[in-house]
Amino acid sequence: MSHYVKFRYERAGAHIAAFDALAELNAYRRKLLEQRLMGVDSNGVGFGNLSVRDGRTTSFYITGSATGALAELTPTDWVRVVAYDFEKNWLRYEGAAIPSSESLTHAAIYESDPTAAAVIHLIVVFGRNLEEAFNALMRERK
Repeated sequence: MSHYVKFRYERAGAHIAAFDALAELNAYRRKLLEQRLMGVDSNGVGFGNLSVRDGRTTSFYITGSATGALAELTPTDWVRVVAYDFEKNWLRYEGAAIPSSESLTHAAIYESDPTAAAVIHLIVVFGRNLEEAFNALMRERK
């Protein structure tokens, strides 16, 4: 079990096939890596992840944990979340990787907006303190 993942998870199957959105997800992921909006920090901890809903179902594909350093992801680097329970802090998935630590956050977004088809989760540092970060964020909004 990953020490970064703070929920319980259960593997339903060890294999997922290549899926339709894989090439498109990798293309956007490359752009985010180039901009350093995803990747690995100086301590070796990955940040940022992508997910895409599996059609009209409640299932979704999400980057696996600890994949931030990989230039290109294959199906073995993704998982397909097939069930989750917020109250139990639990999810079930298919795939070889460990689910992203943000899998339940993505599930909450998909559950709260049935029209959401994809989620890009980034961490952007704007400043050295809260005031500087807030001011930078407000400048970006103009």
